[in-house]
Amino acid sequence: MRVDSPEFTNFLTKWRDAITTRQSRWWEGPKAVRELRREPGYLDFIRCKPDERLGARWMLKGILDEVEDYRAEKKTRQKDFRKTELFLAKIGREVELQSKSKEIATVQLKSMLHQVALHIEERRAAVKSCLDGDKKGAPLGPAWEQFWPRKPRVNTINRGIDLDTRLQFQCAKMFRIFLRAASMRTIARLIVLVYWVTGLAIETTYGLSIVSERRPLTVRSVLEKLARKEFPKGSPEISLDETRRRLMAIRKSSLESA
Repeated sequence: MRVDSPEFTNFLTKWRDAITTRQSRWWEGPKAVRELRREPGYLDFIRCKPDERLGARWMLKGILDEVEDYRAEKKTRQKDFRKTELFLAKIGREVELQSKSKEIATVQLKSMLHQVALHIEERRAAVKSCLDGDKKGAPLGPAWEQFWPRKPRVNTINRGIDLDTRLQFQCAKMFRIFLRAASMRTIARLIVLVYWVTGLAIETTYGLSIVSERRPLTVRSVLEKLARKEFPKGSPEISLDETRRRLMAIRKSSLESA
């Protein structure tokens, strides 16, 4: 997604509105804004003020690229992958049960049915692995991923919940690069806000819920996931001078390709 695209502009409008006027308790908005105000320039930075602020735009662009990748993979899982895998799993179980049925007395036939069940299971596993093939690399891009040599992006996803864990971790990496003094809790708050603003989570009577997953999304749950993944509270890997150098390189590259 380009930072000058209508999609990015639309997101930025909603993002600023949520931070400025819709400080929902679901993402602990008032507390997050209060903390950001304490660090000089942080609140303006997170809102991309002034408009031409490059660092903030690249931070949000990286996050939105991860969001789009999340949407695409989730759609594939729900429509094609999940439907086919469930079908093969069902057929495989039926064939395996048939191979053990007392109604079949022929040992050779039982063995043939068992082999068919094993083959179906192999095909089911192949369908599952197809989703993890043909990866084009991390949406954040090498310029930002190289800041995290000890925390590489996970490309193999086996469960829907792992998809959310990856998105949350990738968002945390981008927020930490630019918001070094922010607490882990406020980073978690901003990740919940990303879900809300992009429509990945909807508001219910009891809070936010991840769309189509029926799982609640809270600041605490995000914070706990980051802790389990040993996300660094500080950013010792990241040099401020290196951040500036890479921003300039990205800007030069974007100008040359325009």
